[in-house]
Amino acid sequence: MPLTFFMQSKRNNLTGTIRLYIILYGVLLFLFARLSGSLELWWIILTIVQLVVLDQLLQESNIFQSPIIRLFYISGSILLVGALFILLHFPNGHIIASAAHVSVAALYTYRTLQKKPIKFLDLTKWLWLTLTQMSTIFTLWRLPYAQLLAYFGIGSFFLMMLAFFISDKSMAPAHVPHQDTPDEDTLLDQL
Repeated sequence: MPLTFFMQSKRNNLTGTIRLYIILYGVLLFLFARLSGSLELWWIILTIVQLVVLDQLLQESNIFQSPIIRLFYISGSILLVGALFILLHFPNGHIIASAAHVSVAALYTYRTLQKKPIKFLDLTKWLWLTLTQMSTIFTLWRLPYAQLLAYFGIGSFFLMMLAFFISDKSMAPAHVPHQDTPDEDTLLDQL
């Protein structure tokens, strides 16, 4: 029984880690919005909807089979460090967070270009992620057109949702079916 539990928990560990990153990213978005004074109800609702849909997309994605996922984890960690620097008013926090956002956009651009064939859903995901990263960088540096980029990001998000729900699911990557894990006696017999 304990060995079976360990095998199942190891399989679900990656999903839990991704959900933790999504929750941390959502909290950081709210803190950034609070610091910039743009915390409005519509913004909160749209952010929550985007994070929930992102969780759904990641569950159906095959990105976890790609070696590039480690680089995404590194970029996410750098983003968390940059956010902490900003929140604690340490110098260069904006630079660290901006570098992390640029690296996420560059990694996802590389990942999208490596796909063959590139589908409409892939392009809308890339557009949404790139516009969201650019909007965040513009907001961090208080550059003009940050709000305009955010609106375009919201529009591309709804376009991505539409493409996701109307996409042909038969063309989606095949998921590994759930296999029953052997019990302890079977594993001991194999030894």
